[in-house]
Amino acid sequence: MKILFTIGSLWLLCMHTLYAQVAQEDSTATSPFTYTIQGNLVGSRLSGTFNQLAIAPSADVRLEVGKWHFHNALSYRYNQFNGLLIESNWRELITVGYYPRSPRLFPFAFYTFDTHLIFQINRRHSGGLGIGSTQEWKGQRITLGVGAGFDNTIYNGDTFENSPAVNSLRERNLFIVRLLQTHPLLDGKMTITNDTFYSHSLRERSDYVIIISPKLSWNIYKGLALTGSFQYRLENVHLTALTRVNTVTAIGLSYSASNK
Repeated sequence: MKILFTIGSLWLLCMHTLYAQVAQEDSTATSPFTYTIQGNLVGSRLSGTFNQLAIAPSADVRLEVGKWHFHNALSYRYNQFNGLLIESNWRELITVGYYPRSPRLFPFAFYTFDTHLIFQINRRHSGGLGIGSTQEWKGQRITLGVGAGFDNTIYNGDTFENSPAVNSLRERNLFIVRLLQTHPLLDGKMTITNDTFYSHSLRERSDYVIIISPKLSWNIYKGLALTGSFQYRLENVHLTALTRVNTVTAIGLSYSASNK
């Protein structure tokens, strides 16, 4: 808790400094309301000797109101094979940032909700505060966020690899890093994006999570695009008899709408 108090104090000090800089500016203009919404759908159906239903919808919502920026990245995966539920995984990462002067330096708050049947994660809640920066570099838009917070996770089990703790409930202070990359190519016909999320327990050195999610989008017609995505997820502390890495590769369609 002392570590979180120190980080929180530094976060508030940074906010105060940024607000003071804003107060010294003569201009009071703010940006109008803008939105960008993208939905993606992947699915398959197999019947006969084997029966399988797999569906994976996801959405990415970005709102900007004045100096406030809201981003919600959510995804769900459902997979049933011969009556056996293999996947029912929901992940949602919400960030709210405030840009006092520009995207070059801004404070943000984050919240994550996660359920993952393959890793036997019954429920995970994480939240905290951080400092972020958005830069344009060689045609790319790059956002880097660094922060700290608290995590509460309930597993469907209590014996873990890479951790001496024996309890289905794990609570820990976290250090997090998130990297967002967007690179349009071919005059916007093709777009490459990547979302990398890293969290590390401040209590156990071996307790960390890495999620890397690159995606390629090819615009077909007025917001409709063909997508190919890959996700690499590593949970270094995991229940025994499970592997620490799972990957997903998918091809689907997406539709996006924006008033920018």
